[in-house]
Amino acid sequence: MRNRGHIKWHGRLRFIGRAFVGQSLGLKLAADQHGEVYLGKQLIGQLHDKDAGGLRPARWQRQWSLKA
Repeated sequence: MRNRGHIKWHGRLRFIGRAFVGQSLGLKLAADQHGEVYLGKQLIGQLHDKDAGGLRPARWQRQWSLKA
């Protein structure tokens, strides 16, 4: 985690959140090639190549699944 809440993923800086500065985060590549960001065992969000910005919160995935 960089000092302003960013990580480098797929060659680009991606904003994760200033609240996580100084924390150790885990990054796992999911089956559909998006990145899952974890704080301990807690999924905090996802990174997608098509997004220009940063982290999609974990709740986004749950809301999207309910609409489908």
